[in-house]
Amino acid sequence: MRVMTAAADWQLDHPSTHPPYGWTQAAFYTGMMALAGVADSPKYFDAMKAMGEKNQWRPGPRPGHADDYAVVATYAKIYQRDRDRTMLSPSLALFNFLATRKYDEPLLWGGGIESRELAWCDALFMGPPAMAAVTVATGDGKYLDLASRLWWKTTEYLYDKD
Repeated sequence: MRVMTAAADWQLDHPSTHPPYGWTQAAFYTGMMALAGVADSPKYFDAMKAMGEKNQWRPGPRPGHADDYAVVATYAKIYQRDRDRTMLSPSLALFNFLATRKYDEPLLWGGGIESRELAWCDALFMGPPAMAAVTVATGDGKYLDLASRLWWKTTEYLYDKD
């Protein structure tokens, strides 16, 4: 616990220069939320809530790019405690839009497919877990259904059966 809090405190005191909604930050937020669940202090949860407020609870600006979804998992966990719908409204709008798309393009790299589909392995860390977290937070299974659909399409494309 001492090492985890020292690392978290250092990172909070030396914030990253990456965009606060981006995947690199979201990976840190995942760890902070885990720490917040076991720490004696509300400091770590409060830091994540302040981040969400600063971001106005928005995912990143690219609606078809999974890099900008990962932060939503943190918003969903904060929502589970505070139950303030404004925390999830922008994310629900995005995921509701994504759920209406056909996803019928081949995932061949090129032509900007990464801005429309989860066409690379890292996207599996960023998109489906955020969608699953929103299902847990809201009880609405359509986000988990979307996550599953995109997960298996990407897995089928990337997995070398030989």
